Amino acid sequence: MSYLPLASLYLAATILIVDAVYRGSLALRARLVAAAAEREAANISYLLGLLPPLAGLLSATAFSLAIPALAMTGFLVAGEGLPDVLLGAGVALCCAALAVAPLLAQGWVVLRPAPAAEMKARSVVLALVGLDLLLSATFEEVVFRGQLLQVLRNGIGDAAAVAVSAGVFGAVHIWKRRDAPPIWAINTALFGILAGLLVLMTGGIAASITLHFVWNMVQTPLLGLPANGSSYEHGLLVAELRGPHLFTGGSWSLDAGLASTFALLVAAAGLALLG
Repeated sequence: MSYLPLASLYLAATILIVDAVYRGSLALRARLVAAAAEREAANISYLLGLLPPLAGLLSATAFSLAIPALAMTGFLVAGEGLPDVLLGAGVALCCAALAVAPLLAQGWVVLRPAPAAEMKARSVVLALVGLDLLLSATFEEVVFRGQLLQVLRNGIGDAAAVAVSAGVFGAVHIWKRRDAPPIWAINTALFGILAGLLVLMTGGIAASITLHFVWNMVQTPLLGLPANGSSYEHGLLVAELRGPHLFTGGSWSLDAGLASTFALLVAAAGLALLG
């Protein structure tokens, strides 16, 4: 059986489905937001943001049921549960610390608490954004590490499968956001390598899902750093960027800076040595 055509067709179909839902949600969002109050408009935007990852998870489930080569991957390969979840969270927090601590020490990023009067509203947004990030992380890990990586492993071996799936992961992200800085695409691929190594180490995707979720949660909802080219005004902390964009990621995101490149490389090297 040729696994590469299967992986390519599966990935293309999934991306097209999710992209169609994403574009539809944007059109619906524009109509609903225009007729809503400011706070309601924000909540509508966050709720509609759940539709693309939900569509992706449903698509991945359908393909798992329809294609035997995918049926025993993705959801069905969960790993060891809580230990893997804790491992993924620990790796994510270490990465965040490696990336952010030098920026704080240099004064290139300054963090301060959000106004106390806004904490209740920010906590509500935190819950909505957290759910969105959890669904998105689950969808992307099921597709890229739970299914694509596993199919590639059967055809080209572990090391090559991790590299190829990570490259595809980065390419898909830069295709979706062509205005992103080049470093963002590189760091996205590095993150894919780190997540792939966790899958090889644990035998499941629970750790990589947690890694993905916690890494995204720390950067924006908690620290208040920009996300994908948009400033974020609802973080539990307020972030002020003062240093070179090359290192901080500037107005794009922490993922677009050399600080994240360093953190991801160190973490990936550590997992490779442990594995």
